[in-house]
Amino acid sequence: MSCPAGESSCDGRITIKRNGKAVGSIATKLVGGQTKTYKVAIKRSTRIALAKDGDKTLAVKVVVSAEDDAGNTARTTKSTKLKG
Repeated sequence: MSCPAGESSCDGRITIKRNGKAVGSIATKLVGGQTKTYKVAIKRSTRIALAKDGDKTLAVKVVVSAEDDAGNTARTTKSTKLKG
């Protein structure tokens, strides 16, 4: 996740969803020009489902929402797979 250099700070949230339900999320805070990689902890029930799945992958959606100091918001969603 990154915050543009022209901003003083950016607040946000990264949420991982499976079947429409949140299975993990983390709040983020960055200063202008900063880029950071985050690790999101997954709920125990999802980790168990991943371990039991035959091909060891689960389809999820990663939702990233962010807001700058001026109140401008952005949201993006990406479909991907968790691998166990």
